[in-house]
Amino acid sequence: MRILSASNVLSIGLRLAGCTLEQRNTCATTRIRRFKACFGSHPLVYARLWHELAVIDHERKFVYYIMTLNWFKNYDTEAVLACRFGFNEETVRDWSWYYAECMQVLKELKIVIPESFHPDLFFPVSIDGTHTKMYEPKHHLFPYDKDYCSYKHNTAGFNYQIALSTVEQKICAVDGPFPAGSHNDKKIFNECELKQKLVAQNKRAIADGGYNGLAGVATPNGRFDSKETNRYKRRIRARHESFNARIKNFAILSGTFRHKKDRAV
Repeated sequence: MRILSASNVLSIGLRLAGCTLEQRNTCATTRIRRFKACFGSHPLVYARLWHELAVIDHERKFVYYIMTLNWFKNYDTEAVLACRFGFNEETVRDWSWYYAECMQVLKELKIVIPESFHPDLFFPVSIDGTHTKMYEPKHHLFPYDKDYCSYKHNTAGFNYQIALSTVEQKICAVDGPFPAGSHNDKKIFNECELKQKLVAQNKRAIADGGYNGLAGVATPNGRFDSKETNRYKRRIRARHESFNARIKNFAILSGTFRHKKDRAV
């Protein structure tokens, strides 16, 4: 497969999404805005991801890759994607999940907790839990399963814990999915590998008040913190909330997950 630049990805992506020649010949700002509406992120991001997938898939097929990204962004049904890209529903299903699983393998290679944090960093990461929705799972006795009840969405859901580096644009860890009702943020952090490494190195993760009282965590407005420290923690927290909002730009994460629970990894 030839090397694709960001402009190649932009042009091919818009064509496959159904944009006319006239729509593809507008100014760069408009074309990128339309591309993001169809696929969720900048074409440069997807050009880099396409090349990194070569480690896993040597016989890559760009049309199936871009179709998978469109599925992540809009979370359309197989029938809608089949009409849009000109395939049958079985082809859409097989290739969408194929590339989703390839990206899952890449995630295991890219998102790694550092063995040791920088000695000068007391707050190397920020952490937060984020909930996603799912269809109500069956319970053998009751009409709903309280273990999956998300207080954020008032419906069944999963809880994920995400750790971000405070000094790099990098995800350090993703834990989950866990049933949102039985696993709150405290429980997930207490059981995760990240906590062990933070405590062992006498470091702290910046988190919200839901983590109060846990070792390895610094929550807002500490009693003995200076104004500068509290201001820094608020800024890091705002950055993390912005990240959570950005990933919910993809309908597969903001909408109701309609597949098997073991697919929500």
